[in-house]
Amino acid sequence: MTVSRTTRIALLHFALGHALLCALGAESAPVDTPPPTDPAAETRAKLREQLESYDQRIQQAEATATDEQAARIGVPIQELHDYALRLRETRSVFEEHVDALDAMAETRRSIAAAEAEIGSYSGLPDPPPYAPWVVDTYRDALDARTTQREIARRGVDQVKELAANASAELKGRQGDYAVANEKHVTNKDAAQSAKLEWAMQAAAAQRDLWQARVAHAQDALKLAEARLDLRDRELDLAERKQKDAESKEQYRPEDLEARRAELTTEREALEKERSAAEAQRDKTKKRLEEARTAFENSVEDEEYAVNQSILELRKVEAEAAQGKASLLREQMDTIYHLTEIWSARYSLHMAPKEFPLRQQRQRLQDYLDSLGVARRVQETREDVLRAEVRELSNRLARMQQSVNSLDNTQQFLKLRTGQLDQLAVSLAANDRADKLTQRVLAEIAAVEQRQSLGERLQQIGETAQMLWDKEIVNIDGQPLTLKKIGIALIILALGFAATRVLTRLVRRAFNARPHIDRTAAATIERVLHYGLLVMIVLFALSIVNIPLTVFTFFGGALAIGVGFGAQTLINNFISGMILMVERPIKIGDIVEVDGHRGLIAEIGARCSRVATFSGVDILVPNSAFLEKNVVNWTHGDSRARFSFVVKVAHETNTRDATRLIMKALEDHGNVLKTPGPSVLFIEFADNAFVFEVNFWLDLRITPDGRVVGSDLRHMIEHAFREAGIEFISPPKAPVADRPPDRQTSDGEQA
Repeated sequence: MTVSRTTRIALLHFALGHALLCALGAESAPVDTPPPTDPAAETRAKLREQLESYDQRIQQAEATATDEQAARIGVPIQELHDYALRLRETRSVFEEHVDALDAMAETRRSIAAAEAEIGSYSGLPDPPPYAPWVVDTYRDALDARTTQREIARRGVDQVKELAANASAELKGRQGDYAVANEKHVTNKDAAQSAKLEWAMQAAAAQRDLWQARVAHAQDALKLAEARLDLRDRELDLAERKQKDAESKEQYRPEDLEARRAELTTEREALEKERSAAEAQRDKTKKRLEEARTAFENSVEDEEYAVNQSILELRKVEAEAAQGKASLLREQMDTIYHLTEIWSARYSLHMAPKEFPLRQQRQRLQDYLDSLGVARRVQETREDVLRAEVRELSNRLARMQQSVNSLDNTQQFLKLRTGQLDQLAVSLAANDRADKLTQRVLAEIAAVEQRQSLGERLQQIGETAQMLWDKEIVNIDGQPLTLKKIGIALIILALGFAATRVLTRLVRRAFNARPHIDRTAAATIERVLHYGLLVMIVLFALSIVNIPLTVFTFFGGALAIGVGFGAQTLINNFISGMILMVERPIKIGDIVEVDGHRGLIAEIGARCSRVATFSGVDILVPNSAFLEKNVVNWTHGDSRARFSFVVKVAHETNTRDATRLIMKALEDHGNVLKTPGPSVLFIEFADNAFVFEVNFWLDLRITPDGRVVGSDLRHMIEHAFREAGIEFISPPKAPVADRPPDRQTSDGEQA
C-alpha cells in the first residue's frame, strides 16, 4: 500500500510523540538509586546548538519573505513562506528529539529502579493471609502491566515502520538536492543564477528536515525498545507479586462480613446521594413547568425571547437531574449485585461441593450480558454528550460574552460536563462489576475442570433437570415447561396406541355380527376413535396442569396453517363427518364418480376407498362426494333395469320370438321375478323386426350387469338357432353399458 508523504509525516509525529509520553509516564527511580551516565549528553548539546542556529535562520527567512525578494529571485512569494515553514518544522523535530533523549534518560533510570526492586524483592509488604479483594488488586495490576506491555510492543513495530519510511523519504530528498546542486553548479546563465541558488537552498531545507526526522526516529526507536524492556521488567515483578498473593489467599467468613459491611456503607452513601438527586429532580421539574407556563403566557417579543431562553435552560436542567438520579439508581443496583456476587464467590471456595456451579454460571453470564448492554447504552450516551460538549466549547470560544445576555451556552456546557462526570462514575461502577463477574466465572470454570467424573455427571443431571423445569411460556399464570410437554407427549402416545387397539376390537365385534349395518358400524367406530382422542388430549392437559387457553396461544399460528396448508385436509375431514352422519353413500353402495364405477369399501376420515369391478382400489377425497355429481346405484334400492335390442327377419313369427326371449329371461337365475322381465316389439325396421329386452337385477348380488346380458344373448341365440329364426345383424352394444334405469318399490320406472 502506498503512503503519501503527508501521511508518513503525521504517523511519524504520532508514534514518536506516543513513545515520548509513555516513557515520561514510566516509574521514576527512587531517590537513593544513583543515576547512570548519560550517553546522549553530546547529542543533546549538538541539538541545542542547532536550535539556536535555527532560531536565527527562521527569523532571517521570515524577514526576507517579501514580494521584492520573490521578484528578485523569480519565484512565487508562497515558496518563501514555505521555506520558513520548513525551517520551523525542522526546529520542532530538534525539540522533539531533545525531549526523546530526556525521556530515554528517565526510562533508563526507571529500568535501573525496576531491576533493583526485582533484585531486592522478597515478598509482599503486608503480612498474609490475603483477602480475595486484596489479591484482586494484584491481578488488576498484572492485567494493566500486560496491556501496557502489548502497547509498548506495538509501539516498537510502529516506530520501526515509520523510521524505515523516513529513511526512504530522506533518500529521495537527497536526490532532489543533488539534482538542484548540479543545476546550480553547471549553470552558465547569470539571469537564472539566483533562482537556481534558491532551488538548491529549498532542497537543502527539505533534506535537512528529513535528516532531522531520521535521526529523531532512530533515537525514538531506541526509546520504544527501552520502554518495552521496562514493561517486561514491570510485568515480571507484577507476576511475582500476583503469585505470592494467590499462594496466600484465604476465604474467611469474617472477611466476607467485612466486605459486605463496606458495600453496605457504600450503598447507604449512594442512597443519600440518590435521595438528594431525586429531590433536585423534582425541583427542576417544578421549575420547568413554571418556565413553560411563563413562556406560553408571553406577550411582548422581548418577554417571549427571555422566557424562551429560560425554558431551554430549565429543560436541560431537568434532563440532567433526571439522568443523575437514574445513574445513581443503577449504581445502587450494581452494589446489590456486587454483594450477591461476593457471597457466591465465598460459597464457591468455602463449600465447592454444595455450590450449584452450572446454575450460578448461567446466572452470572446473564448478568454479564446485561452489563454489556448497559455499557453500550452508556457509551453511546457518552459519545453524544462529548460531541455536544465540543460543540458548546467551540461556540463559547467564538462568541463574546457581551454579545447576547440571553445565551445559555456557558450554563449548558456546565450541565453537560457534569453529566459526563456522572456518566464516567457510572461506567467505572459498571467496569468494576464486569471485572468481578468475569473473575468469578473464571474461578467457576477452574473448579469445573477439577471435578471428578461423578461430579460432572451430577452437574449434567442438575443442568438437565433445570432445563427440564425451565419455563418456556406462561399462559394464564400457568408455566409451560419441557417437563409438562414431555409428560403430555408420553400420555398422548400411549393413549393413541390404546385407542387404536380399542377401535380394532370394536371393529372385530361389529364384523362378527353381520346383521349390523356396516356403514353404521364404521360411523360408530370413527366417532369412538376421535372421541377417545379428544378425551386423551384433555386428560393429558389436565394431568400436566396445562390450561386449555394454550390453544388460544397457538390459535394464530394454527389459523394460518389451516388457511394456507391444511385447508383441503380440513375440508375432506369435515366432508367425511358429513358422509358418516347424513349417509348419502354407505359401505357396500355401488357408485360412479369421475367416470369410475365401483363398490364403496371404506369411508375414512379424509378419503373413501372405492373398489372397482376391474380389481383396482381408488381413493376418492370425501369432498368429491359432496361437491361433484355422484351416481349411487344402490341408494335406497339395489335393483336396476338393464336393456338390449334384438332384430329378426320379417319372415319371423313375432309371437314365437317373444316367447323364446321370455323363456330365456325366466330361465336365468339372476333375473328378478319382481319386477318381472319384459319383451317389447318396438319397431318395424326396413329389414327387421326390433324387440327390446328388459330385465331387472339386484346389484348387491350381481353388481356387473354385463355378465347377465352376455348370458342372455347366448341363451337367445341358441333358442333362435333351434327354432330357425334368423338374426338380421349382430346385436348392437347392450344398453346396459349406459347408466341403467332405476325403479321404485311399486315397479314404476324411475
